[in-house]
Amino acid sequence: IRSGGVAPNHELAEKWMRRAVDLNSAEGQYQFGNLLYGEFDNEGHQDTTRFSDAAEWFRKAAEQGYAKAQYQLAQMYNTGELGEEQRSNCIPWFLKAAEQGNADAQAEVGQLSALYPNNEQLKPVNNIEMLHKAAESGNLKAQYELARRYQLGVGVPKDPVEAFKWMQRAANNDTMSSWIGDAIYYLALMYEKGEGVTQDILEAHKLFLEAAGPAFQQPDASFRVGQMYEKGDGVPQDDHEAAEFYSNIYHFPEHPGYEDYQTPGNGSVEALFQLWAQGRGFPNDK
Repeated sequence: IRSGGVAPNHELAEKWMRRAVDLNSAEGQYQFGNLLYGEFDNEGHQDTTRFSDAAEWFRKAAEQGYAKAQYQLAQMYNTGELGEEQRSNCIPWFLKAAEQGNADAQAEVGQLSALYPNNEQLKPVNNIEMLHKAAESGNLKAQYELARRYQLGVGVPKDPVEAFKWMQRAANNDTMSSWIGDAIYYLALMYEKGEGVTQDILEAHKLFLEAAGPAFQQPDASFRVGQMYEKGDGVPQDDHEAAEFYSNIYHFPEHPGYEDYQTPGNGSVEALFQLWAQGRGFPNDK
């Protein structure tokens, strides 16, 4: 499948994977499940007709104790890809993978009780302990969730210092995810308000700008940066820039004139109308 020195060839990949699964290799079964799961139809859409086949190969590997397969099978149940009525079947497989130290599974188990509050299998589970294990292993989802729980006091006493510690780890995580933008935004709020850290307005502004930038376009951060430009707070006062950030627009350098409007943050639409009503920030032809 990978191109390490040779051209990708899915037919040959499938042939050799079938040889592996014939030998009852859990790794081979898992990889074959991934191959089927990742197939696309003629229109370039994921071929959902292969989901049940992929799940069966994941199951074969999972029953041999292969943690990655246990997690992947659980995810397919949890997302409803194997049927809405089958979702709760994710629980035993997440638990099995988590017991083997799979951080992704531990992160999911730490939040399952909110989705399945009366499930008997989850009653012995210590959600916070499970999230801590996943977060310590570097799982972004667990780090972010743990930070928010300490910030809001959900399942744990409110603890701004712990909230800051885990939000900082989430913001510096090298996983590619929109959660990074959310973590940077909340970290900026903590610096701005002095929650769990010494108040630092300059650092807060820097982080708001980072979260609102092209890499993340976090909507609430874009709104906050719009306020900064409108008021000249930490940046030069600029009504046009304020309107741009309120609108959460992304300009494509490679396609001049093409703009992509992302979801606006809370308060952004009202702020835009206020600027427009005052004749500020908008060109006459817009």
